[in-house]
Amino acid sequence: MGMKKKVLIVGSDSAIGTEIVNHFKDKYDLIGLSRKKINNSITNHVFDLDKTDISGLPDISADICIVFSSITDIDVCEKFPKKAFKTNVEGTKKIFDALKINKIKRLIYFSTGTVVSGYNTPMNENMTPSPPNVYSVTKHLAEKEIKNYSEFFDSIVIRPFFVYGPNTRHNRLIYNLITNIAKKNTINLNIDAKPKINPIYIDDVIQIIQLLVENKNNISFDCINIAGNEVVSIKELAEKISKILKTSIIFKESENNSKNIIADITKLKEKYNYKFQFKLDEGLERMIFAMQNKNLI
Repeated sequence: MGMKKKVLIVGSDSAIGTEIVNHFKDKYDLIGLSRKKINNSITNHVFDLDKTDISGLPDISADICIVFSSITDIDVCEKFPKKAFKTNVEGTKKIFDALKINKIKRLIYFSTGTVVSGYNTPMNENMTPSPPNVYSVTKHLAEKEIKNYSEFFDSIVIRPFFVYGPNTRHNRLIYNLITNIAKKNTINLNIDAKPKINPIYIDDVIQIIQLLVENKNNISFDCINIAGNEVVSIKELAEKISKILKTSIIFKESENNSKNIIADITKLKEKYNYKFQFKLDEGLERMIFAMQNKNLI
């Protein structure tokens, strides 16, 4: 057997970074960078994007780098926009500089699907960016920075839409729906039960990232939407959850309007030939079962 590929994970303590570490630690030689120390079997260094200069970094030489680290709480970004910019743009640029210095040849950058928004039709990667909040603006600016480094490393920007799973952080859409339905709280619906969305289960996200890690093609720069293969309205999603929970559901229709948030995943399926592993019903069942086991519902 040859040597394992060396993978640097920036944000190894983040929700998705933690999942990646757990799934990749036996496949690859992992190095983690995180704001706080994590307890696992990989080499992990503490690095604060706000405070630490790249000259203070340890040896991070690797074949590929995956960047998850950023402030992802939308409300925090709105309240502290300067901090969001310092971390999500200036801090992330420090990482890009470190990759350049350490001659790391491939970057996978985790952005957000909301870099493009406001379209009722499925949103593809070539649509004009229209970030609706501070968080999305900072991710878009970080995406633009990546192109300035194209001569130093290949880059793949991932734009995720509604990732969900057993360890989903609180106050995300599907987590909130599950908890509210379990508590028999009224579910408010916008006109036409919009937005329609195509959420993606975490294990599919992990498989996609592994596919990109293993990709041997010269990419230079690419941007890929990752989202599920099934489109549902909020009402349809709530009904699926209530069926799994075996409980009734109370809807209240409002006069609020909303546009759909559907990712066009043509590139993911055709260019990268991804075959989805989990149907929406199966993913929801797994998430609900995990939440029940943790006494969250």
